[in-house]
Amino acid sequence: EGIDVHLAWEFPDAAPTGLHLRNCVACPTDGRGATVTIECDLATWADVLTGTLSLSGALATSRVVVHGLVAAAQAALGCFDVDGLRS
Repeated sequence: EGIDVHLAWEFPDAAPTGLHLRNCVACPTDGRGATVTIECDLATWADVLTGTLSLSGALATSRVVVHGLVAAAQAALGCFDVDGLRS
């Protein structure tokens, strides 16, 4: 509750994509107009999603870079039942 953030992902070898989270719903987007952008390669994002790498660890080592409010990205992604996103 209380989350309204539009996230975009930019991967070096893939089209940008996005997700708008609000009112407990996550809607896929093309990422245009996002308030927060997440940059990394697909392998790194796969590591985060599988729990091999935590989001906080990826941020600390700059394997993932967030443009915009990092706390907003972490709060939004923390809603998902994915261990790598919650840490």
